[in-house]
Amino acid sequence: MRLLSAVVTLALLSTQAQAAGGSVSGTDGSNALGTLPCAAIAGQPIQNCHAELIRRDAQNVTINVLLPTGETRNIYFTDGEPTASNSTAKITSEVQGDVMRVFIEPGEVFQISTRAVANQ
Repeated sequence: MRLLSAVVTLALLSTQAQAAGGSVSGTDGSNALGTLPCAAIAGQPIQNCHAELIRRDAQNVTINVLLPTGETRNIYFTDGEPTASNSTAKITSEVQGDVMRVFIEPGEVFQISTRAVANQ
């Protein structure tokens, strides 16, 4: 049941996202693999990027995203809000409906469902 919940959660990362329908081998089933819309460079079109959602506990989620540049961006959420990333650049966000847009300067953009990172 936890695996199904995790897959459904990642599928909700965006209305445009397509879930890959799997989990990471060797984990407790709380990790989900899929895609989410992102851009790595200012002006670049949004495209589906491979992503992994890792639920640490009821309040903390990490989303690892493979950027089109080949880099991996980790975004850390607490209580449904992005609090940090593995970049030293400034991180901000905005919510429109059930989609959160996370911005990491100078030009990274991620579109994530608020339900995917909400407290469990």
